[in-house]
Amino acid sequence: MQSNDQSNNSFQMQDDELSRPVPVASVVTQRRRASPVPVPTVVSAPAVRCQVPPMGFLPRVQCHAPDFKGIAVVDSQIREIQLSDYEGKFLLLLFYPQDFSLACPSELVEYSERAAEFRNLNTEILAISTDSYCTHLAWTNTPRKVCFGASAKLKMLLSSGNEMEVTFS
Repeated sequence: MQSNDQSNNSFQMQDDELSRPVPVASVVTQRRRASPVPVPTVVSAPAVRCQVPPMGFLPRVQCHAPDFKGIAVVDSQIREIQLSDYEGKFLLLLFYPQDFSLACPSELVEYSERAAEFRNLNTEILAISTDSYCTHLAWTNTPRKVCFGASAKLKMLLSSGNEMEVTFS
């Protein structure tokens, strides 16, 4: 029988295993005499260290996010918002590429039309893209037919993340 200090740790990673470089493989083409077709062969390449952030820096589910500030379009008005404005509520952060694209506006309109359902669940929606707040304002003021169903009366916030401060928070 094993003592507590000598338990089977075959599936646990040791500290020295985490600090070792990750082996990298490359493929070299080699011709064999019997086959006219090149056959790939795997050979070892020099080891390269990977830069992986420690687990403490990765976002965790159901933990508080760091506070951030940003400029948003709210009811066709430009104003500054921050994460702490939503203290005590759930916040759905919806990242999308840009306002005047083919797919994103229709998805934003769908979320906007269901904003009341989210509010009944104590949840606000904040849509974030790398577009500027001026682009957000222009997009919300564009008639429905022009931007594939976008409404001038969005029922959610559009925030500018062009400096990516939310992404890196």
